[in-house]
Amino acid sequence: MYFFYVDESGEKNPKVKRDEPFVFLGLGLHEYQWKKFEDTINRKKIKLILDIKEREGIQLDLADAEIRSSDVRIPSNRAQHKFLRYLTEPELSSLIDLFYEQLEIRHFNIFAVVIDKNCLDDFMDIEKLLKKVYELTLERAENFIFNDHPKQNAIFVLDNTSKQLNRSLAMKHSFFQRNRTSSGLRVNHIIEIPFFVESYLSNGVQLADLCAYNVYRAFLDKNSSYPFFRKLLPYFYSGKKTRTEKIDGLKAFPEGHRWGAFIDEIEKERARLLRERALK
Repeated sequence: MYFFYVDESGEKNPKVKRDEPFVFLGLGLHEYQWKKFEDTINRKKIKLILDIKEREGIQLDLADAEIRSSDVRIPSNRAQHKFLRYLTEPELSSLIDLFYEQLEIRHFNIFAVVIDKNCLDDFMDIEKLLKKVYELTLERAENFIFNDHPKQNAIFVLDNTSKQLNRSLAMKHSFFQRNRTSSGLRVNHIIEIPFFVESYLSNGVQLADLCAYNVYRAFLDKNSSYPFFRKLLPYFYSGKKTRTEKIDGLKAFPEGHRWGAFIDEIEKERARLLRERALK
């Protein structure tokens, strides 16, 4: 069984900030790795919570120690955060580094859909756009399981946003299970309906949030050298049957998007990083 932790980055309203990308990202984690991943992150958070209590006399819970990209990056957000406001720079850096280290240690696979809103004449409301990015992510997850792990199944785990959007995505998910996606793909390995969880209790969703922003930032600036994006590149999914530099886990939509040359650059850089790693 695989868990796919899903989160987004950027403005999802296709009528707003049309020059900026919208990113929908999933992280695939095998169930065998789940407890090890959770225990690693939670042990670190609990240690920091105990350190804060000793220094500040403040009692915090694990649910207070949520990590979100915007809170880490934006000083005003961090200053108001129950947990982050008390961390030193080395403590925060070590926690964020620990999250990213799990991509390698726990064998995560990254799947991302990047939307060019300037090309979305037929997707001019939030619900329709979210249904499409969900479908594209679902297809990539299904192909990953079908091609590389055909004896496995998977479930989707998403941040709980709004009752209306949750219901809309769950209904679309159910439709694809009964029928096919718009490209004709049968969804046979993604079981149940998506699980909507509170992100403050899901380290997987928190890591997906960090990763989604990094993809957003790289595509916004067309900068494959963005350091936190480079941390992700080796873990984007490329299928066992893929014999080229192509990243099967990355999809830009719709056709005619602005990032053709940039994606070529990303794929070459990923291949170079993997070659370097193989020589170590």
